[in-house]
Amino acid sequence: MFTELSLANFKSWKRIDKMRLGKITGLFGTNSSGKSSIIQLLLLLKQTAESKDQKVPLQLGDDRSYVNLGDFGDVVHNGDLDAAIEFRLRLDLGHLQSVENDLGEVLLGGNFFDISSEVGLVEHLMETLKVEVFFSGETFTVDGGVRQEGVDTPLFHSSDKIALTPAVRQPKTPLEKLGKAYALPSNLPGHFPETGFLDHLIYTFEEELKETLYLGPLREPPSRQYGYRNTVPSDVGVRGEKAVEALVASRFDKRLQGEYSIQNTSLEVVIAKKLVELGLLVSFELREVNHDENAYKVMVRRDPGSAEVLITDVGFGVSQVFPVLVLCYYAPRGSTIVIEQPELHLHPNVQSKLADIFIDVMKHRGLQVIIESHSEHLLRRMQRRIAEECLDPEDVSLYFCEQENGESKLRQLDVDPYGNIRNWPEDFFGDEFAEMAAMTKAAMDRKDGKSK
Repeated sequence: MFTELSLANFKSWKRIDKMRLGKITGLFGTNSSGKSSIIQLLLLLKQTAESKDQKVPLQLGDDRSYVNLGDFGDVVHNGDLDAAIEFRLRLDLGHLQSVENDLGEVLLGGNFFDISSEVGLVEHLMETLKVEVFFSGETFTVDGGVRQEGVDTPLFHSSDKIALTPAVRQPKTPLEKLGKAYALPSNLPGHFPETGFLDHLIYTFEEELKETLYLGPLREPPSRQYGYRNTVPSDVGVRGEKAVEALVASRFDKRLQGEYSIQNTSLEVVIAKKLVELGLLVSFELREVNHDENAYKVMVRRDPGSAEVLITDVGFGVSQVFPVLVLCYYAPRGSTIVIEQPELHLHPNVQSKLADIFIDVMKHRGLQVIIESHSEHLLRRMQRRIAEECLDPEDVSLYFCEQENGESKLRQLDVDPYGNIRNWPEDFFGDEFAEMAAMTKAAMDRKDGKSK
């Protein structure tokens, strides 16, 4: 999982230094405060990792991408084309990684590493200017724009712990030009054989990005009927459009039945149970309509005494939270899920219970959960679970984003072991005291008016 993020000159953010990412990370704040931009950076790196084009530093996207950010001038802070976008991400490996010499002696070892990058314009072209890998206290750097004999030639240098020996038998060709923002030249090991382990770290970083799953705030409205294409989707789709397909796939793929089930129950049973626990339904069933056409419908019952109806005929909130639940229990164990506004169209009581879903999959499925939310009720439930010792404060990172003079600012919320937020921002979720005071004054003024 990713455990720390720093960035500079990205959209409304001038800088973020060492933002801790927990097993559950919550981003709160007002509209246009920069919350979504943090998520957009992760999505930008994800779609870059998934791109087959190795030469483009950052895939800024199009209408088919996770995020479409326009051009470089649209994403660099204040449109400053002379500035470089910078990021640094720390990845927890979950195990000890060691580097040994030919004698079997351990030179480096650690269970996490950082990748840092700078991307800017060079003669109107977006290029990766620098990539650094930080591992076991050592730094490995490729400067991508060092001008030699009239051309920009990448240069590599490292700390002293690993003595770099040029591979004299290799042809003396220059290092390849830097491509993707996080990648090193593919011919680097040919120049310096001792750096081969860096390829493994880069590969691990890239795979972690690819396995980060995203659900956006604008979910698809429900359908009266769903087609199944005999495939196993990798996720539920950016708009939740593949949620039913994922549910059907779990019926037939034995790997899904073993990997994504809880106590040998099917994924369908898990989703039905969670919808009941949220208080949204009393029954949920995925039913085949036409075997030859691979057509399915979702039938639900709102109350014990009500008739069974299609999911299209109950409150909109059911269809909106449905892909959130499927993603939580369909995503591979240990992966990272990113969800924007999971609370949309949900009653406050259901918003509170949604926090328990995130805590459940964090604990029992090993998921890292990153959410962007406006829900006070979701936050309050997490505070309560911390107070009840059901949630370790160390597992949670909560942030408040705000705008100050056109620049986004990040404030980490200081949560004590009893769930109290020590640095509660002013007007975090509105000024409740002021509203009550105004209501009381209005009532007193009306009573005074009548008494006269």
